[in-house]
Amino acid sequence: MALSSKQLKTLELICNTLCPSLESDHDDEKPFFAHSASDSEVHLHFERRLEAANLVEQSRIGRVLRLIEYPIICWLFTKRFRSFSKLGLDDRSEILRRWRDSQSPDLRKLFQSIKRLTFFLTYAKPADGTTTNPTWNTIDYPGRNPLAANREKTELVPVWNCGEQSVVNCDVLIIGSGAGGSVVAANLARAGLDCVVAEKGKLFQRDELGLSEYHGNRTLFDKYGSLSTDDLSVVILSGSTVGGGTTVNWMTSLRPDAKVLRQWADDFGFDAAVDGRLSECFNHVEKRLSVGHQQNVLNRQNQILKNGCQALGLETVDIPRNAIDCGDCGFCGYGCRKTGKQDTPSTFLQDAIAAKTRIATELEITKINIESGKVVGAQGKLTVGNSSRPIEIKCNAVVCAGGAIQTPALLLRSGLKHPHLGQNLFLHPTTAIVAFHSEPVEAWSGQPQTVLCDAFSDLDGSGYGVRLEVAPLHPGFGGLGLAWNHPQQHKQMMKNLKYMANTIVLCRDQSGGKVSLDHAGQPKVSYRLGQQESRFLLRGSYEALKIQHAAGAHTVVGPHQQLLYWTNSQNGFLAGEDIRLDSVTDFEAALQNLGTRTNHLSLFSAHQMSTCRIAAKPELGPLTIEGCWQNVQNLYVCDGSVLPTSCGVNPMITIMGLAQHIGNSICQNLGS
Repeated sequence: MALSSKQLKTLELICNTLCPSLESDHDDEKPFFAHSASDSEVHLHFERRLEAANLVEQSRIGRVLRLIEYPIICWLFTKRFRSFSKLGLDDRSEILRRWRDSQSPDLRKLFQSIKRLTFFLTYAKPADGTTTNPTWNTIDYPGRNPLAANREKTELVPVWNCGEQSVVNCDVLIIGSGAGGSVVAANLARAGLDCVVAEKGKLFQRDELGLSEYHGNRTLFDKYGSLSTDDLSVVILSGSTVGGGTTVNWMTSLRPDAKVLRQWADDFGFDAAVDGRLSECFNHVEKRLSVGHQQNVLNRQNQILKNGCQALGLETVDIPRNAIDCGDCGFCGYGCRKTGKQDTPSTFLQDAIAAKTRIATELEITKINIESGKVVGAQGKLTVGNSSRPIEIKCNAVVCAGGAIQTPALLLRSGLKHPHLGQNLFLHPTTAIVAFHSEPVEAWSGQPQTVLCDAFSDLDGSGYGVRLEVAPLHPGFGGLGLAWNHPQQHKQMMKNLKYMANTIVLCRDQSGGKVSLDHAGQPKVSYRLGQQESRFLLRGSYEALKIQHAAGAHTVVGPHQQLLYWTNSQNGFLAGEDIRLDSVTDFEAALQNLGTRTNHLSLFSAHQMSTCRIAAKPELGPLTIEGCWQNVQNLYVCDGSVLPTSCGVNPMITIMGLAQHIGNSICQNLGS
């Protein structure tokens, strides 16, 4: 559906209400305040995304853009009988605030869809024909990675060119090159099996990685970084490139707690979790990834978290990381230019290639072929330039390693059925609070995660709770995440981005969502917070706010879309906006009052797990404890979807350890 010219103008005005061009009395700040959503052509980007949406969504948004130009509709929000385009900025802002706080989930969803794209593009997208953005100088943001690429190791991995082949033969097809697929590929290749790794993402060499926030989001993440749940309540960051999540993660390398492993053994019959076998697998992958603490250097943001915890008598944990000679560039989340990050392209994929594994990029597997209860191959499409063509893979075994969202969708498209297939989706729902300090923080710089607080990781006595960490924060993501109450307020907060620290509250969830198929056969993600997750996230937010205050912050801001804050009267800059609290302790009740409505509490996820879990009994999960589909010979799954439950920590090591365990079983089965 194409928007009419009138609807497009209304959309542009909505975007410019969120981020208009404003005046400034300070010459050095004029470019920052003058920069608007129109300058980044946000409305045109939104229109293109709308064209890819389903017809129901297109119709809903088109109807809102049409109705808002009726004076009677605006009168309901503002008591002014004028069309939206005839209202002043304050009245238009009031309408958007009403959308933000509406009882209607659809209006809150619409507000979020426009707000997120508006602020990401406004603050991350370089001006046309340049490599800079007019706002960056004011906030002292470098814009692009200052670190030069490692010229001696520019080529990430060699890619196998399928040429004109329409049929490819191999022993094992491995779908996905991330944490799970890479470990299995290395194991099977060393065992002498002829393996092909199919990666639907593109390959970017070292000098193409870690360039900028805008480039990284557009090239390295599923759906260009805009993947989310069906109601937009959770932004999902899922790597889609060679190396998958290991290419874009923040190198946090943690094992699951003993309570998690005991639960897997007791509830799902996965005895390897506690009898030492899985521990040996963890040892193996950690050694290959060079996991340790010796490379850790605390940036200002991690130091603030540590200082605040110490002031409150809370212990912190030094995070082990998979790094060697880290370049400390601050752009780790968009790939490593220096080969400091020991991602899978630097480790297990290199091992697989050395043993003759072929890696094909931009090869999306669409269906697995099964005959008489046995895998015989798969179908896919290979993208070359701007076109694609079908391709068939004939093989004796398939290992699905595309992640906990793509893998169940593929299995569903292939006609497989099980009550737990696509169910039990755990996301480690994560919210964030922000705080402003008197000294520069530059949350985009330095090593991203080196310290965490796990004092609240077991709030129920059975291993469920929250962990507090920090996240690297670049302007685009900062803009889309910050509470918006009025354009002047949001710009003031963004102007002070250099002084802003954040603490993320990562919740181990027990209430799962699901992955199903949409009308086009693509994954549809549904997820709602359970009561326990809601309590834990609000509790964790309160503790995080206290920690930032104890570390010396003069202003702390809650995790909701409604601006909830406390500020020091001498240093604060948000006076009179939304809900100002008299004391940091007042946050406890205020957070409970705002609650966790969809698209009101900001939620993100970088961890997707458990949609195809392993279990000793068929009724508990579709996979055996060796990762094989219960009723199909030589069909394996080896990614985050195999986790029996959420693991409570950044899951890279957990997934890779399980992949080592499953890979050992596959080698034994295929070799027999």
